Amino acid sequence: MTTAVSDANRRKRTAILSQVTRVAALVIAVALPLAGLTYWGFAPAETLAGAALIPSVWLAEFGPGQRLLATALAVLPVLPLSWGLVRLASALEAFRQGRAFGLVAATGMRDFAVGVFGCTLLKLASGALLSVVLSWNAPAGQKQVAISVSSDMLLMLLVGAVLTLFAWALAEAAAIAEENAQFV
Repeated sequence: MTTAVSDANRRKRTAILSQVTRVAALVIAVALPLAGLTYWGFAPAETLAGAALIPSVWLAEFGPGQRLLATALAVLPVLPLSWGLVRLASALEAFRQGRAFGLVAATGMRDFAVGVFGCTLLKLASGALLSVVLSWNAPAGQKQVAISVSSDMLLMLLVGAVLTLFAWALAEAAAIAEENAQFV
């Protein structure tokens, strides 16, 4: 009897955490691009200059075209991550329903890993291009191309790799479960 109760508690605990995490993933998937659009689209040029550690005079003539390009470059890396978070939500729904070793869980987890990789790689490229856009109006000889690799980016690549391995294991488990179901 104790085993049945602990199995029920385990399933309930998994369902609750999966649902809470699923909702958080969907909220973050929407909030990240909106926050980026709002910040880069509407923050005063002086604020952007301070965040980018460049002289505010470089953005004194920060026109609509330059702002639009900077906004697009800043939001671009977030888009694959948002897509990945939406796909993660499908995996978490499968977890909630007790189908952790199904194909839906495996593909959702794999797609989340792809989103994490995509975000990290695009962050590297868009950050360099963003530095060019922000230094566009700098005096001659002071324009910049800045390439940044942070510990956060390296950690994201590691997390993406681990999630990919986990997704492959889930896909293999789903194939084994399907094969076993054919024998019954």
